[in-house]
Amino acid sequence: MKTDPVSLARRILAEAGHFEVCRLRPQVNLGWLLRHLGLDWRRWSLGGLAGALVQIEGRWYVVTDSRQAAGRQRFTAAHELKHFLADRPQIHVFPPRASADTQIEREADVFARELLMPDESVSWLWRQGLRSPVEIARALGVSSEAAGIRLAELGLGERRLWSN
Repeated sequence: MKTDPVSLARRILAEAGHFEVCRLRPQVNLGWLLRHLGLDWRRWSLGGLAGALVQIEGRWYVVTDSRQAAGRQRFTAAHELKHFLADRPQIHVFPPRASADTQIEREADVFARELLMPDESVSWLWRQGLRSPVEIARALGVSSEAAGIRLAELGLGERRLWSN
């Protein structure tokens, strides 16, 4: 059965109690969430690959490229979490560029966006006076590029304003 990535992310956040504390702690505790769901998170130099979901001796790991910025690693880890939760039977090894535009990868990005930047958190931060992608990114632990895109998606700014 196909799982909607937005619904899946929101269910995970609700089960983790994030919506009850998001005004006190808007940044999702992704490390805790991954451990709670049975994953270990490792940061290794991956030589051009942003991240991967791997199983070693029966244990699942999210691996992110240690050379990437922290916000980028968090987004990649959340992206890989979606694969762990919903896509494991469909995962195949592809060269990174070959798989970047597939539906399964786009859905993993949507899941990561919703998990790390739920509309309630972004809108609340906006109402508190955080108006730039840099401020939102800092509060949510994501890249300023991802925060700018999310602000535009929510109608809280225009994407063109966040360039440069």
